[in-house]
Amino acid sequence: MKVLKLNTPFEISAVVRVAPVLGDILTFTATNEVTDNTKDYVLEWEYTRKRLVFTLPNTNTDFAAANKYEITIKNAETVIYLGKMIVVNEITDTQNYTPSNQITQRYK
Repeated sequence: MKVLKLNTPFEISAVVRVAPVLGDILTFTATNEVTDNTKDYVLEWEYTRKRLVFTLPNTNTDFAAANKYEITIKNAETVIYLGKMIVVNEITDTQNYTPSNQITQRYK
């Protein structure tokens, strides 16, 4: 599971099923598990230490503390990565995380 902290750069690395070739256009899809909203992004990526490394744009207003997502990365129509992602507050201790540590509009 990928853990992203709010108000910090969303840099992610992933071990993919099939390595893309430089110049391939990769699509990142995040589906919120609660609201079922889906966001798609075209990734700017690089390949470092046999891992795909990319940064997500900060423009997604759906990223909020305690939200969980199903994520997919595709190279054209080929799925090269499937996973889960959770977004937490920037001061969260991820080693001792519990959802009750997060304060969002949804829980008020």
